[in-house]
Amino acid sequence: MAVMTPREGWTDERLDDLAKHMDARFNQMEARFSDLTRMMQIGLGIVGAVLTVITGMLAGLITLIVTQL
Repeated sequence: MAVMTPREGWTDERLDDLAKHMDARFNQMEARFSDLTRMMQIGLGIVGAVLTVITGMLAGLITLIVTQL
């Protein structure tokens, strides 16, 4: 088994490469979070619409029952 020793110094070129790599990764994460946020907004909008319709239907049903008594 070969033992690898860590590099002691970082050159300017290596630091620049690291910065570019990190920027690219953070931009990918930002895009993923934007997609997740958009999906959650759509999903919660659908849930809200369904709950509104169900509430309206229940209110109508209760009104119908009360008026028929």
